[in-house]
Amino acid sequence: MSSEKPASYGTNHLDPPALRIASSPLGMLFERMALIPLAIYLAQAGTSHPLVGRMALVGRMALAGTIPASLFPRLGVLGDIASLLRKGATDYLDRASSVSELHRTVRDAGWGSVFPCANGAASDILTRHAVRTAVDIPIPTDLGELVPKYIDQEIQAAEQSKNRGAAVIASEVKSAVEDGARGPGVRRPQTLYIIDCTIDEKRRQAHAFRASPQAAMWETVVEAAVLLALVGTTAIVILLGLYGTAAALLVSTIFRVSCLLIQVERPQGYLTSNEPDQNDACMLVAIHENANTWYLYTGSRGVVDWLLNKSMISKVTSRGGGDDTNAAAAETTALLLHALAVLQLGSMTYVATQKGWDAFGLLAVVLCASLLDHVLYSDGRLAQRWLRAEHVTMKAYACQFSGRVPMIGVVQTRRKGATSGSPTSWMDQIIAPSERRDAWLRKLRRSASASSVTAEAAAGQTGQRPFWVAEDGQATTEEEKNDRIWVQNNFVLTRAAAEAIDTHMGGCLL
Repeated sequence: MSSEKPASYGTNHLDPPALRIASSPLGMLFERMALIPLAIYLAQAGTSHPLVGRMALVGRMALAGTIPASLFPRLGVLGDIASLLRKGATDYLDRASSVSELHRTVRDAGWGSVFPCANGAASDILTRHAVRTAVDIPIPTDLGELVPKYIDQEIQAAEQSKNRGAAVIASEVKSAVEDGARGPGVRRPQTLYIIDCTIDEKRRQAHAFRASPQAAMWETVVEAAVLLALVGTTAIVILLGLYGTAAALLVSTIFRVSCLLIQVERPQGYLTSNEPDQNDACMLVAIHENANTWYLYTGSRGVVDWLLNKSMISKVTSRGGGDDTNAAAAETTALLLHALAVLQLGSMTYVATQKGWDAFGLLAVVLCASLLDHVLYSDGRLAQRWLRAEHVTMKAYACQFSGRVPMIGVVQTRRKGATSGSPTSWMDQIIAPSERRDAWLRKLRRSASASSVTAEAAAGQTGQRPFWVAEDGQATTEEEKNDRIWVQNNFVLTRAAAEAIDTHMGGCLL
């Protein structure tokens, strides 16, 4: 009688159609095991943002890629792919990039623009891969040592030019700043990762459209073997009476066939710069303007601009046929994926209620899928494949600043092409515009090198006088004295940081 069937047969108490599996009366064990697969997938449900990021990194040199999922996708992934096919890449990518904790803001120090990151998940994967091996650059932060070094240069330059007034001002500034440096001060540590990106254009162009027949043949053979293995395993588990597991394997089989019909295409001009006169990028990225960790992307503008500013995916379509055929095929594939999403959820909830050996079977499928995803589509593996395929190198450097002002100063002054007309609007939300900020930036521009300070002093220029100092060289209020200290403190911290970075990066930061 059905009431006498062991717990291992599940709640439907059906005998296996052909093969009998071991029976067990441990009902509590099967009840707990039945909930594990569903709990795993509910805890790690798929989202559109990381899906798009992984899709952006699996594109191949032939400007087309596939969907990054190996066997049994996470809950929600099937629906996300179906929505991507129906809504079109542009609208879906815009929505996916505007949500999630991976949404980041980009500040282009070269052009002064501020915009959301276009490939948040993809850039995050590549950045995390790069910073794992970041080279630490010690940044000097002791004002007691730095103030005498840099202000003495100004005093000596002023005295050499016989500009006694400027020398008196610099000496007073030094005394005031040294007094300020003795206090506890306010420290707000900021971490800056400098990601230097380079691309080997010659090698990339040489391998851009070179197809390997052997590789294509092996991919076909492997895919056929995987599909046959899935079909065979599905038949076996049906004979064992594991119907929930069989439904999950059926979802896996149809999903892999559907992935073969989907093509992810790259935009035209991918990874090439549209600014021929500006080959170097300088873009600062953080999750918001009040962040403690920042990422400065420098190097090849083509790589940095496409990674942060332009979508790495142009469209997602079905393979073969014309535009009308592709549209119809995409709609059909989307409907199929929606049906698979329903079947996937149904199989997992069925196993959760059925219990029995079906729970162990589905758990095995989930664990195998997780293992394959980790081996084939882990973030580190995707980053390595993309860097190797596109002939891109990303080298990271880690810098610890005592505050955000010297960090922003390094970004503004150490990039190529920094001139008196360089835009500063990109930093307005980080450091509010003010007279002392303008004075600090002017001082940094004039002191880009020790020779420029000497040259100005030798020419008899009085531009070193801060804006709050009167013609007789005397400060008027205590507030103005504090502004003087602020400017000089951040000036010496910025200069010291820039020199330390240049030393460790071989003088080719930006």
